[in-house]
Amino acid sequence: MAVKTGALQFFKWDEDIAEPSYNAGGLLLAGEMVAESALDMRYGVQNQASPFAGPVRYSGRAEFGITADTKALIACALRGAGALTALKLYGGCTADIDILHASALLNRLVVSGGVDQEPRATIEWLALTETQAAAGSTVVALTSDLLPFGGASLSVDTAPVKAQNFEITVENGVQAYTSLDAKEEDEMRLPQGLTVGMEKVSLRMGCLEMQTWDVGEDVPLQDIAALISYDDGTNDITFTFTGLSRRGARPFPFVTESGLVIWQYEFMGPAGALVIA
Repeated sequence: MAVKTGALQFFKWDEDIAEPSYNAGGLLLAGEMVAESALDMRYGVQNQASPFAGPVRYSGRAEFGITADTKALIACALRGAGALTALKLYGGCTADIDILHASALLNRLVVSGGVDQEPRATIEWLALTETQAAAGSTVVALTSDLLPFGGASLSVDTAPVKAQNFEITVENGVQAYTSLDAKEEDEMRLPQGLTVGMEKVSLRMGCLEMQTWDVGEDVPLQDIAALISYDDGTNDITFTFTGLSRRGARPFPFVTESGLVIWQYEFMGPAGALVIA
């Protein structure tokens, strides 16, 4: 098999349907598709040991520079109709490798951006099955360029805060499970299903303006709104937060010479606090 380089690789996705029409996710920057075996060696007395075959797990991670292609993919990390969207995630090399993760759910989403940085999204997933073939597939071309930092807009309760950077995190608590039920041949160690936990939403930002916050307030507010958007005049993406609360530290950093004083703030929200449009 020939040595591989990133110039030959591809990654694409669609909903988990019978005949998918694969889409680009954005400008792929990093990631991996993982199959792992929980094979272990169990040790006893007299220097005896025996291998023990535990569960198999399929997972992955992909980091994208955000383009117009990205919005639909990362929105699958939210439960728009009360449930996560099952996906087919397909990657490999155009020469002779393709790997398909099916019945996959997005377990974690991180979106970040900053001054003079392109906005990025990282997704992490678990899948029920992996299929490999040796034919190889092809990349799906991007439909737009990266969204520019100059088209960004960040506000807290509708007020600009001279933001320098931000990070959005969505956790879905996805877990794979199996059981002691009778299983088919060649499926005895595979995951039997995926469960979804509570949705947890958080937002971090660094700002040049000090925000009004009494860390010792008797009853923390749960009604803070925030909005982050990017627009290049043709394509856009918007992250709208409601019902946020402030948490964590509010450090006032000392910096040398004429360095900028950047105030760091952290927010948390209940399930449904974030909408991506």
